[in-house]
Amino acid sequence: MQKLGEGVLNPDKQSKVNTLFKSLKVNQVNSDLLFSSGRFDEWTQAVLKIYKNRQWPAEEAMFTMSSPL
Repeated sequence: MQKLGEGVLNPDKQSKVNTLFKSLKVNQVNSDLLFSSGRFDEWTQAVLKIYKNRQWPAEEAMFTMSSPL
């Protein structure tokens, strides 16, 4: 029996999430304005697209990034 959440985080997809974060320069946005930033919105939409609009896996990938914000 597969454990809950097992296989959700695909290393290839996670790498894309991390790369997009850096290439969109989301990490350079003022932390007070992060969630209202256009860069953050663009990144979250791109991550949803990578995960084929599956909300939970996309959010999991965003919150488990290997590099710090």
